[in-house]
Amino acid sequence: MLLLFDIDGTLLNGNGIGRRCVEAALTEVVGRPVSAEGVPFSGKTDPQCLRDVYTANNIEATDTLIAEGRDRYVATMHAM
Repeated sequence: MLLLFDIDGTLLNGNGIGRRCVEAALTEVVGRPVSAEGVPFSGKTDPQCLRDVYTANNIEATDTLIAEGRDRYVATMHAM
């Protein structure tokens, strides 16, 4: 099995599944709805994307939240 992570759509088009998984993962981590709407993911690493989504939702993007968000994001992607 080959599993590709390409959240910014440069390698493949997942019809927004990466963005939806980021929203679901971060929502679970912080316990309130989190939106990635309007946050550009193109050309960024996953941690940069997570940091930007947290910031756009007025959440302090600590290293701990980035790590928790990353772990939850990976688990969410596997569950899809």
